Amino acid sequence: MAMVPKVSPLVLYAFLFLSLKVAIGEIPSSSPFSFIKPLQGSKKGDEVKGLYNLKKYLKRFGYIDDLPYNSTSPEANYFSDQLESAVRTYQTNFNLSPTGVLDFDTVSLMMKPRCGVPDIINGTNWIRRRLVPHYSFIPGNPKWPDDKDVLSYAWAYGTPYEFVRTTKMAFQQWSGWTRLSFNDGTDYRSADLKFHLFAGEHGDGQAFDGPGGIIAHSFEPTEGICHFDSEEEWAEVGVYPYGVDIQSVVTHEIGHLLGLGHSGVPTAVMFPAIGYGETKRLLDNDDIQGIRALYP
Repeated sequence: MAMVPKVSPLVLYAFLFLSLKVAIGEIPSSSPFSFIKPLQGSKKGDEVKGLYNLKKYLKRFGYIDDLPYNSTSPEANYFSDQLESAVRTYQTNFNLSPTGVLDFDTVSLMMKPRCGVPDIINGTNWIRRRLVPHYSFIPGNPKWPDDKDVLSYAWAYGTPYEFVRTTKMAFQQWSGWTRLSFNDGTDYRSADLKFHLFAGEHGDGQAFDGPGGIIAHSFEPTEGICHFDSEEEWAEVGVYPYGVDIQSVVTHEIGHLLGLGHSGVPTAVMFPAIGYGETKRLLDNDDIQGIRALYP
């Protein structure tokens, strides 16, 4: 039998540390949001190639109401008052310095994989209803009716088992803080909450964009539909280069299925973005306050 050479614990620790440093939070160059990185430092009055794509990004998540021109228009890549206002609002929502400038912290957050549910819906900024970032509800405060104490859930047929397994653990987080309980033995077609993996365009007008970018989205109660991007590098356990933690994202999307919107608190499960190798499997106090307010 060949002898395995001994490795100094110090050398091994250094190797692991460097590996984790590279893996956690690193954005692949092929990410749909990688176009944002070269825009760092841009400010009002600048004309920079790629700003039109940023405007579309901010419109996608509710920060810009309308773009009445296309990518070939003279104003497409101009850093306008409208764009500065949208960037300030984004920064304020997530407790960044509201300078209106695309600084390092703003660009870094914008580039992270994130949920496809908008932060601002129909012009209402639910994250900033209070003086500080906080939990929010989906507009209209939709929730499951008082006479509905048990919600059934299921993944579509053929889903890899690691998604099914981690979903059960994610529901345990929410069941401890609501009157609701959750049943996982149900046929997909009759389940209250339906989970499905899709790639690209999949019929709901919210196409996925490949690895990175938008990783999942959900619909409000009582539609009960949740979609995940099948092209992501999904990870079940531990740190994985360019891996998105399944359980963390499922936990976040369950919050939407129950009626919660996004939170401006970075440690909250309902914060819209998550880094590669990052885990958010436990509810933050902000998440708990939100779900208890919705389901007293």
